[in-house]
Amino acid sequence: MRLTALSALTLCVLSPLAHAAPTTFGQVVGQAVLCMDAIDAPFFRSYLTQAFHQPYKTQGGAEWFSANTTLFGVSVTDIFVSVPGSRYAFVGALLASNAQTAARRITAATGLAYAPDGAQERSPAGGYLISYGSSQSKLFCVTRSTRWF
Repeated sequence: MRLTALSALTLCVLSPLAHAAPTTFGQVVGQAVLCMDAIDAPFFRSYLTQAFHQPYKTQGGAEWFSANTTLFGVSVTDIFVSVPGSRYAFVGALLASNAQTAARRITAATGLAYAPDGAQERSPAGGYLISYGSSQSKLFCVTRSTRWF
């Protein structure tokens, strides 16, 4: 019985959802998703793996990491980064808020205003904010990859 309880505790501790975001998360990932910093996908892959362990899926040209944290006062459920060999380097966050609410909170926290640009919203720095379903949004920055990795 004791081994079972210990095993359960070990699984909880090792679970990606059990890991808190590093204290540098808001600065490092926050600046990147706003396109206020260089997008170096290998760096972000390493940073996210150290913080949240291995990605839980690879989908849509991205590796996805579970992240139970916040950015700019908005809950973040996932962080994604471009896969190795991609023509584009990107990093983004899946937000547990619709795009309009997220835009207001990001603007309040950073002073960056998002403006409509077709089906998405863009920041002056080039970041994208798009609706993802009715109650979520994606905040990301994408650039042409300057190196093949």
